[in-house]
Amino acid sequence: MSLTVELPEEIAERLRVLAAAKGITIEQAALEMIAAQLPGPRRLSFAGIGDSGHDDTARRHREIIAEHFADKTARDV
Repeated sequence: MSLTVELPEEIAERLRVLAAAKGITIEQAALEMIAAQLPGPRRLSFAGIGDSGHDDTARRHREIIAEHFADKTARDV
């Protein structure tokens, strides 16, 4: 797709400076800037919500439950 955009001179100059610093064309610099602002693929907000950071939780679940309830009575639960 081709797109023509009229930029204010100040923004065009900043884009030229950025492109020169990165050693890329002005078009490539503009594309990077636009792509960085567009939303990416939709991610599920709840994905990973139960991740404890421990990889042995499933294997140790009985031990973990026993540790948690070791000093509690039925009234505490």
